[in-house]
Amino acid sequence: MKKITLSLIFTIGFCSLIFAQSAEEIAAKTKTKNTASSMGSASSLDIQSGGKTLSTLDIIQYSSLDKNGLQRMLVEIKNPPSYKGSRFLMIEKADGSTDQKMYLAQTKKVQKISAQGSADESFMGSDFSNNDISFMERDTKLDNFKILGEEEYAGKPVYLIESTPKDKNYTYSKTIMRITKDKNLLLKAEFYQGSQLVKILELYDYKEVNGIMTAHKTKLSTVKTNTSTIITIKKIEYGMKIPEYVFTQKYLETGKK
Repeated sequence: MKKITLSLIFTIGFCSLIFAQSAEEIAAKTKTKNTASSMGSASSLDIQSGGKTLSTLDIIQYSSLDKNGLQRMLVEIKNPPSYKGSRFLMIEKADGSTDQKMYLAQTKKVQKISAQGSADESFMGSDFSNNDISFMERDTKLDNFKILGEEEYAGKPVYLIESTPKDKNYTYSKTIMRITKDKNLLLKAEFYQGSQLVKILELYDYKEVNGIMTAHKTKLSTVKTNTSTIITIKKIEYGMKIPEYVFTQKYLETGKK
């Protein structure tokens, strides 16, 4: 922030800085609210158009922090047979960015996902892009935050938090989140490209699991196509012992140690 000599303007600017820091802190708490050192889950992923389910995927997910506290995540499709054995691997780097790779069982090939290319492609025909899958693991230091205000949403007092990416090539130009004031739970996120709203993320059916409030249903809707994808958690365990080999290139390709 530039040095401002007028005391009144300085005070206003200083207060704005405080709010900006508070916005980042709120977002950071939300990002870490549903995470532990490790987690394993089994979920269904329903792909819908016009409110009707077109297909369902059964997936398992493993997440774990490495020795440096950086996030790793592996998603594997168990059903239907046409996608079974396909896997997605995300490894966080020290600067907060991620390496993402996708193994497609149909082609038996690994595809490296780039920020400017395949990161925006649909994950197995769903509304989730490869970038969307890792949204909750996105490092807050990659974005700028500010509080837009407060309101009531779904019967709860919430903060309206806006985040804008520091990387101008990122998929979305801004994201507006609604986060509960009492428990820092993310209820809704709206993703924009320019001034256009393109996707809406909704999280609900929160339940406490091992002392961690966890959304058991997540819905992502694409505005233009009137499609949506609903992820329903069937089983989840925090603190799971996950072998290191799960987050390797070999496991990505073979599903074996």
